[in-house]
Amino acid sequence: MTESATGELPYVLLVDDEPNVLNALKRSLRSEGMLIDASTDGREAIAKAKAREPSIIISDMRMPGLSGVEVLQAMSEVAPDCGRILLTGYADTKSTVDAINIGKVHRYLNKPWNDEELKIVIRDVMENRRLRLERDRLARTLEIRNMELADLNKDLELRVKARTQELEQTNLFLEQAQEELKGQYLLAVKTFANIIEMKSPAMAGHGRRVGDLAKIMAQQMNLLESEIQDIYVAGLLHDIGKIGLKDEWLTVPVTQLNGEERAAFTKHSVMGENALMGMTEMEGVALIIRHHHERFDGQGFPDGLMKNIIPMGSRILTIAEDYDELQLGWLAPKRLTEKEAAEFIRGAAGKRYDPDLMLAFGAALNVLAEMEKPDEVIMPVEKLQPGFVLTRNLLSKENVLLLAKGHMMNPALIRQLVEYQKKTKSSLRLYIRKDTVEGKDAAVN
Repeated sequence: MTESATGELPYVLLVDDEPNVLNALKRSLRSEGMLIDASTDGREAIAKAKAREPSIIISDMRMPGLSGVEVLQAMSEVAPDCGRILLTGYADTKSTVDAINIGKVHRYLNKPWNDEELKIVIRDVMENRRLRLERDRLARTLEIRNMELADLNKDLELRVKARTQELEQTNLFLEQAQEELKGQYLLAVKTFANIIEMKSPAMAGHGRRVGDLAKIMAQQMNLLESEIQDIYVAGLLHDIGKIGLKDEWLTVPVTQLNGEERAAFTKHSVMGENALMGMTEMEGVALIIRHHHERFDGQGFPDGLMKNIIPMGSRILTIAEDYDELQLGWLAPKRLTEKEAAEFIRGAAGKRYDPDLMLAFGAALNVLAEMEKPDEVIMPVEKLQPGFVLTRNLLSKENVLLLAKGHMMNPALIRQLVEYQKKTKSSLRLYIRKDTVEGKDAAVN
């Protein structure tokens, strides 16, 4: 048995005031390939742990001087990463609860112990320790990546006015994502999504658009909140497996790749699953990503699943991804309009896509059409100011055109809209260009 990170033998520290017990523990663990140290005094054991952090500490509960709970509590501070196992001949409830809450014990065993059970417990604690250390390593990596992204964002801000509108939208997405995603889990999602989109400028905003549409479809299907979140996160990260692919393959229709290129491309969903499967919170997300290129008729990859055997989240994500990629020209040589892309999806229901999701797809498109886009704000008539510019046609309840897209507000026009609302007892919502609102004292809905 070795420590996976260093290749060294695990260092195990035994603490018990009875030398016979220590000798028995040593005999039990002699064949396990460990460096074993022992102490009959809790304070001495703590000093040893300060000098060299043990992989595991096994302590007796009842000892003169410091108790096992006190020893393990101190160990949780001086050697926070070590696995902590308590041996006790007094398995009363209060002592056990104290050991877990105060001593932060990972496992406990009653005396006399069973040698095989002891070995199994040690292996389990070692594996848990390995997973905790790997989790911490990933967290540190994410923090570094986030700092790197922050530096890149500063550079992008200096060049954004000279770059294309697509890069402006990407930068806006990054800023919004940093404000909205909270907690370690969502911070990791944001970081992964940003790294994926930095692979190629053409991918900017793709993950966000796919995630938004997939999330709304899931909501239309009345799925559980946890399922909706997994589907949304899978939408943001669905291209994580493409990080290792060549840039020129990312925006080329699969039909235009040669055999070797296509074989490499079709592995990206499995690579995406592998990249996330080490994190417990990502198990559902990883499964959705693995199967998001399956087809309803069983002709997809990587596993050729069909119909309802394909996870619901993957069936939803397939539609959301293809809808966006059809408009980008990634699935066919010609870019499709939103309407053409929607017609393609509906026309392939029962073949590529689950026909039972078409109603949710249509409803989600309607919701997206009403949502505020990054370059606009939605506001009521009462908040209008001269100089605001419409980004969409303003229609009455009867779909009569009141004002055309691009119209600029002026005092007389604002008064007319206020009067129109009063007469019709309606409540108008206008889509205003964001850059014409910035710097003015206007509240948005």
